Amino acid sequence: SKKPNMQRSRSTKGSKKNETRDNHGFPLVKGEEDLLTIKRLGPQIPSDFHPYISRMQDVIPDGHCVYRSVAVGLGYPEHAWPRIRHDLLLEIYLNESVWTHVFDRWDEGDFIRIRDSISWHSVEGCPESHWMEMPHVGLLIAQRYNIILHVLSIQGSFTYFPLTVGPINPRPQAITTLHVNRSHYIHVKLESDYPMPTVNPMWSAHRTLAAEQWEDMYRPRLQHYHSIVNPKKSSDRHKAPSIHLIEDSSKT
Repeated sequence: SKKPNMQRSRSTKGSKKNETRDNHGFPLVKGEEDLLTIKRLGPQIPSDFHPYISRMQDVIPDGHCVYRSVAVGLGYPEHAWPRIRHDLLLEIYLNESVWTHVFDRWDEGDFIRIRDSISWHSVEGCPESHWMEMPHVGLLIAQRYNIILHVLSIQGSFTYFPLTVGPINPRPQAITTLHVNRSHYIHVKLESDYPMPTVNPMWSAHRTLAAEQWEDMYRPRLQHYHSIVNPKKSSDRHKAPSIHLIEDSSKT
């Protein structure tokens, strides 16, 4: 399949189209295909990220959509989805003991189920049993490519870091996929120092000491997002500070 034809808007600053885009909170979006995607899916895009989105690319909804969207984020065409599946299977086989422990601690039998769900290469589409499943595969993606993965959704957004290693590159790559229409995912490009979604609890439960560097590196942006989704009430600002633990046990 071909990438959408991305074109720069030639509208002047005072044009109606430019005013519409700014009024909807997407100042960085300029491509015509992106604007059409916003018009179609805008209500399903978490508003906290509107000012930071510069590009969107829908992909074929054939059951491989998350793999397609990850391929686009990594710089491949969307039809390179079999490569993503292959790479994740390789990650599982090379570190089987790690992933068996992580996945089966979540739910007994998950390791085999997740491994088998990734193993599918038919171009005719795939059944639901072979769709990508979060949070498990989110961890595999971040670990295999040593990147940051963001999964955005109006139901709740999460960040995935590599599980066992710290950052190799001083400016690590981050890719973002957006969950829409209940079971579809598309590629989204975030720019600048966007607020970083909450770290997925599965990562927090199993990350190594070396991997803690990711959270330390991005703590200000993680805290920024937390302050957005958990704003303090005016009455709370006058209360004496207290020390307490917050446990996030939610699942994607």
